[in-house]
Amino acid sequence: MSQGQVVVVTGASGHLGSAIARMCAGRGFSVAVHYRSNEDAAKAVVDSIVRSGGVAAAFPADLGAASDPDVATRLIDDVVNQRGRVDGLVQCSAMQSLQPVSLRSAANS
Repeated sequence: MSQGQVVVVTGASGHLGSAIARMCAGRGFSVAVHYRSNEDAAKAVVDSIVRSGGVAAAFPADLGAASDPDVATRLIDDVVNQRGRVDGLVQCSAMQSLQPVSLRSAANS
């Protein structure tokens, strides 16, 4: 059913996004592996999918760029220009800050 269909997985160079991209490829989707800045990680995901017999390509875009409101449209246009269509989108990209969190309970405050 998914053969020939194209899915864009944003944030596919990260842990969750890469797992979803590989899962989609395993189900027959052609995967557009989106990444913001980690091209090496995105290429590793693409290589993994291709080695497993799937179809994938990497697409860069800074979806968090407030100064560029058309960046998401260009990403989809790039995928359509290269793959001919987009049938689905899985949104996994997110800005994150890895900082320690205090685990104090309210009772200790």
